[in-house]
Amino acid sequence: MAISEIGIYFIDETFGKESRFGNPFTFVLRDILQWDTTLNQSINRLKTTRRTCNLVLGVGDGKINDFRAFQYSHTVLNVINDTHLLPKNDTWHAPIENVVYYAMDWMCPSFNQRLNELLNENYGNITV
Repeated sequence: MAISEIGIYFIDETFGKESRFGNPFTFVLRDILQWDTTLNQSINRLKTTRRTCNLVLGVGDGKINDFRAFQYSHTVLNVINDTHLLPKNDTWHAPIENVVYYAMDWMCPSFNQRLNELLNENYGNITV
């Protein structure tokens, strides 16, 4: 299992509300790494925990070679993959087959557009 996190400042209306009451995301991510052994367990944990702040989280499962990103706030949890990429914007956050990507923030057109260009330019040639 692997995790990632991006703090979100530039939100849109899809994020819902934040709260200071709930499980700190650092503890939630720690619990994923400590206790969850599958991607589905981590998805369930993120859906059922008392979430707090606006983030984009990522969880990868190396055993099945799969990854999900999450639009994460107190009131919203959207599971994101390469066929359900958010925010939806084909101009500056266009989908790429088998790739989920975010650059810097949620509403960050110039960074996401440039990352999309670089990922497409190097698609199939990026390895661990």
